[in-house]
Amino acid sequence: METEYVPWSVAVSKLSVIRRLLYYTMHYPKFLRYARKVVDSAYKKVGWTVDDDHNKNLLRVQILSFACNVGHNDCLTVAGKEFNKWLNNQKERPPPDVRSVIYSYGMRINGNENDWNKVWNLYLKEADAQEKTKLLGSLSSTTDPWILKQFIDLAWDEKNVRGQDYFNCLSMIADNPIGEPIVWDYVRENWKTLTDRFGLNERYLGRVIPSIVGRFSTATKLIEVKNFFEKYPEAGAGETARKEAIQKIENNIQWLKNNEKNVGTWLETTTKDLE
Repeated sequence: METEYVPWSVAVSKLSVIRRLLYYTMHYPKFLRYARKVVDSAYKKVGWTVDDDHNKNLLRVQILSFACNVGHNDCLTVAGKEFNKWLNNQKERPPPDVRSVIYSYGMRINGNENDWNKVWNLYLKEADAQEKTKLLGSLSSTTDPWILKQFIDLAWDEKNVRGQDYFNCLSMIADNPIGEPIVWDYVRENWKTLTDRFGLNERYLGRVIPSIVGRFSTATKLIEVKNFFEKYPEAGAGETARKEAIQKIENNIQWLKNNEKNVGTWLETTTKDLE
């Protein structure tokens, strides 16, 4: 079993891309079953206990994040328990190395409106920038779409989320499959308001569209993006990023066209052995 950080980092990166490409296909459940099997031995090996081995801690974060992301039952159960434990005693934070995993997947698996509000209040009071980013990740991970829309509205107020953190917040919400269409609609509907506030030459504004649409993989979404760019041709700092976004979506569409059937057949054969 592979236990080195670099190979797992590469594997997780590639598998995560495939996961998102297959998200809206009939093969997605089979991919999840396959991915859970792939990560299971490593998950049991690294566990949740943080120690003084830096490389092992890096590996642990990779494995735990991926395992939870593909629905590994024990990983999500532990994340949920640790999340509840923390919210019930907020002075006792989880170890820094696994904190983001617990914050994000605990919210995903257990979080309700009350929990979200607790984390939001902690975010507002938090002074440390790194901790605030981890809390943003948690807030962005809820599975309630109406809370995510509310979050976008709350984030607009700079008393809540600093201007320099605003686009990072939008990107985090868009990274949540439930939040992706919410952010895409919001940005399209409020583009003029965004440019009035931040200006076309704001580089973070220029990068926010690719961060939202880069996982799109259908002709319909490609048309939506092209229409948006035609409606607002003045791109400012985002001109190059817009071209890259179109290319990325076209590549995603082509990948599915070339590979979806073969990958589906392979997963069908492979996951039969897991039954």
